[in-house]
Amino acid sequence: MSTSTTSTNTNVLDGIACPRCRSLEPFLIIAEAAFIVTDDGTTDYRDVEWTSGSAIVCQVCAAIGSVADFTVAGSSNGQEN
Repeated sequence: MSTSTTSTNTNVLDGIACPRCRSLEPFLIIAEAAFIVTDDGTTDYRDVEWTSGSAIVCQVCAAIGSVADFTVAGSSNGQEN
């Protein structure tokens, strides 16, 4: 787990950092996902998506906002993932 923006995320969280504590991860993101559901439960998830308007919470300092609020200036992220 990273706690500063001296480096950047380069995968799923590319361009995302906490605006308060500058942590690069972890984050709780409210996203949409597709599941196959039976009476016994669900299968593995797929098609997980979030947008720049999705809610996000930094798990280090509890800062709350939208993915857009956590998107580093000049980044291409913050759209659907």
